[in-house]
Amino acid sequence: MKETDRLVGLLLAGAAALAGAQQRTVWQIGKFDGSSQEFRSQDIDYTSPKSDVVYTAGVSRDADWIRFQPGPANAVAGGRLHPFTVNFTLGEAPRGLYQLRVAILYETPRLSSLALSINGHKGAFYFHPRLDYTAGDWEGTFVPQTSRDEKTIDIPARWLVRGKNTLLLMAEDSPAAPQNSIGDIAPGQSGLVYDAISLTQVPDSKYAASAVSVLVEPTVLYRRAASGLEEIVDVFPDVSAGAEKQSKVTLDIGGRYKLHRGFILLFMAGRSLASNSPGQVEFMGYLGIQILLSDYGRTLTTEP
Repeated sequence: MKETDRLVGLLLAGAAALAGAQQRTVWQIGKFDGSSQEFRSQDIDYTSPKSDVVYTAGVSRDADWIRFQPGPANAVAGGRLHPFTVNFTLGEAPRGLYQLRVAILYETPRLSSLALSINGHKGAFYFHPRLDYTAGDWEGTFVPQTSRDEKTIDIPARWLVRGKNTLLLMAEDSPAAPQNSIGDIAPGQSGLVYDAISLTQVPDSKYAASAVSVLVEPTVLYRRAASGLEEIVDVFPDVSAGAEKQSKVTLDIGGRYKLHRGFILLFMAGRSLASNSPGQVEFMGYLGIQILLSDYGRTLTTEP
């Protein structure tokens, strides 16, 4: 082996060790493998609040967690909220950034959302599952809507305390009126199937209270307009908890059109929604001309 190859190998190993040292797993329930087989699924009376999970990190086992959490619209499972609780202890003062990773499987006809509460700080999260063909659960071999998704949720250190902390998870439906529809595998027609959950600490990172991420997904729906068919897209903005009350999310869509040799029309349209507005959307538009020159700016050129 050449000395340069050995040096590169040592540097890569050192970088990997440093990355591992920067992130510490506080606790984990299950395995992130697209399967819920390690969790309990039999002899559960979902209509009784006694079935709601209370899990203590470091004491409870994976088998103490229930794979399926019904939503309140699930009348077969009692037509109520089913809070799942995780109690965990921090031996030192919280610092840096904490990240909650939640991986779910969808095997029911309706898609429930996830409500979280950690030491009283609450948030709502919506998954956007994609079809899964790995058949991690045996239901995936014949349930056509079997899909999966996961989210990594940032939690500021100030929301945690040294000593006992409590995380509450609930599947929610909208509308939440109970229905007696029968699902394919899980009892009833709404809820979440858990793949795994974990909490990690990144001591040297900071919580970005103003962070905004946006997911844009095309649909199979179109509408007729004067210019022809227009495709409808779904836009899902995620705003960090603790963001400024005056935060605003803006969607900009633009394009370019060749007017003439050397002249390009640039246009952009945007819609903006403020977090404190009563659902009122603001519209903004931009228009410009791009001039393409060659020969040190002496002649017009064609578009590349």
